[in-house]
Amino acid sequence: MLRPVIMIGCGGSGSKAVRYVRDAVARKLRHAELGDSIPDAWSFIGLDTLTVQEGSDEIPSLPSEDFLSISLGLDKYSDVHDGLMSTHPPG
Repeated sequence: MLRPVIMIGCGGSGSKAVRYVRDAVARKLRHAELGDSIPDAWSFIGLDTLTVQEGSDEIPSLPSEDFLSISLGLDKYSDVHDGLMSTHPPG
């Protein structure tokens, strides 16, 4: 029986790991003739401070809706830190 699954990868390596797992699951589903898409109850999410996914020729990127940037569109770490702290203050 299939159950709902959420897999979240943080940072570049975490997002790449999620991409590898998502691709492997998609291939197994195709091989088992269970369809060409990931079931809606399964989510493979990548979180990073980058605004776009790192490119890779060996593994497909996550769909754009499954890659979430937490950088607020900023490039410098200090700007990201200050923005997050002002949006989500401690306590």
